[in-house]
Amino acid sequence: MLTVMLFNGDMLIVVIAWNALGFLLFDSATCWKMSL
Repeated sequence: MLTVMLFNGDMLIVVIAWNALGFLLFDSATCWKMSL
């Protein structure tokens, strides 16, 4: 049970990190398009 909790926690961190990274890339891309 503990390993499942740790695995879910790691997956949650990975998903949040990917979402933050994608948001930053998308946000910077839109900023570049706006400036151009």
